[in-house]
Amino acid sequence: VVRPQFAHSILVFFALSCLLTAELFNSALERLVDLAVDDYHPLARSAKDLSAAAVLLVAMSTALLNLLVFGSLLPWTSGVVLVGFFGWFFCRRFLLNRGGR
Repeated sequence: VVRPQFAHSILVFFALSCLLTAELFNSALERLVDLAVDDYHPLARSAKDLSAAAVLLVAMSTALLNLLVFGSLLPWTSGVVLVGFFGWFFCRRFLLNRGGR
């Protein structure tokens, strides 16, 4: 059984804690905006979109950190393939499909 080093475990725990904290702040901000605005307002939508984008950024950073930590525990070629697949998926999903919106 391969076990991560203690420092890696702390990094993963910290990253997951940041992700959960960002999600809680996002939920709180969305509820606050819903409470403050009765009908549609472009600034309310912008506030919700920006808080969701912050959660997405933290989630992608957490995923990358987890890939690097747990990919380093795999044999070298498996880690390279795993990180390469994540990069391909990210580029294809988030960067190349911008015209569909």
